[in-house]
Amino acid sequence: MTRLRTNKGFTLVEMLIIAPIVILAISAFVLVIVNMTGEVVATRANNAMVFDVQNTLNKIDKDVRQSTRFLAVNSVPVSNTTAQGYNNNGTNFTNEGGTSGTSLILNMVATDKNPDSLGRSYIYLRDQPSDCSNPIGNIPLTYNMVYFVRSGSLWQRTIMPTNYTSSSYRCNTPWQLPSCSRAYMATASSSAFCKVTDIELVKGVTVDTFNILYYPSGVTNSPSTVASNASASDTARNEALDQTRGVKVTITAKQLVSGRDIEYTASVRSQRIDPTSRTF
Repeated sequence: MTRLRTNKGFTLVEMLIIAPIVILAISAFVLVIVNMTGEVVATRANNAMVFDVQNTLNKIDKDVRQSTRFLAVNSVPVSNTTAQGYNNNGTNFTNEGGTSGTSLILNMVATDKNPDSLGRSYIYLRDQPSDCSNPIGNIPLTYNMVYFVRSGSLWQRTIMPTNYTSSSYRCNTPWQLPSCSRAYMATASSSAFCKVTDIELVKGVTVDTFNILYYPSGVTNSPSTVASNASASDTARNEALDQTRGVKVTITAKQLVSGRDIEYTASVRSQRIDPTSRTF
């Protein structure tokens, strides 16, 4: 009796048929994994972008409410020495037009602690008109807070007067410190005027996607046409801004993540409450 020998495995013909199917299946599986990974990365990036935009709008809302004026041009002088101008030199910031493009420039009152702290107090100028034993009613020390776009991101800069450290100029030491760009601070010496780095708030923002409208009050829906008119003079815009108390800020962030375009737009409308009874 002859036994039949059976061979296990695939023949060459069978391999030629199955191999392409296996390759296609593996390729499809890899493609699914890549797409799923890309979706996860894009979703995380989108969530982070939404958080950054909303957090920035909250910061703007808080700063607007604590501000004393909207400005057409920074009221605190900048120079090549302080490097606090738009180009890390003496270039002024403007709320519309100019080198800096659209910027939100706020005049703020300096405090001895974090402005959000319940125990904070305003910093007053010495002998303006009273001495520091009873400075209430004196002119306060003010600085500029600027929200501006540069290199595809929205930044926050604190512009301080050059003599803010002088005890003969002010009564107490301000909590606020002057800030400059990352590039400047990376090479700045310890004696540089700026002490901290600008805060990067949102990536993927341009001057065209950072929009600001100013309103005479918190109830009107008609914005000032002069306050944000780049063709108007600095003086004309300042005069118009002095007549406004509200502002609407809109931020649109756009980023490319894992080959996917993500975009998010949000707005906040805020009103100055004038922390002091006078306009400075």
